[in-house]
Amino acid sequence: MKITDLDLQEMIAEIAGAVSPFVFGDLGPGTPAKTYVERAALQGEVMGRILAVLMSEKVCPDSIGQDIERCSAYMQEQITKQVRSGIGPGGAISASVVANGLARKEANE
Repeated sequence: MKITDLDLQEMIAEIAGAVSPFVFGDLGPGTPAKTYVERAALQGEVMGRILAVLMSEKVCPDSIGQDIERCSAYMQEQITKQVRSGIGPGGAISASVVANGLARKEANE
């Protein structure tokens, strides 16, 4: 069995759940929406790099640089889109988005 035989979509979701507390963990209700969007881009870059490596058949193929750029751009777009969907009028983060994030944070502590 190879890494590429695994369900990468499921694996990426699990890895994202593990990485998110490091990227978003210090944000709270008073954090500007812009900061959430910036962190979403960072989360996308981290997840894109991980995805590029997991998708590679070889340990370090010649195309890894291009793969990382492509996967990072894709993941940044997807994660930023999710975060922006929680931003309300005036650039404020939706109270439900903040409440859900804080609840997850407290559940993990």
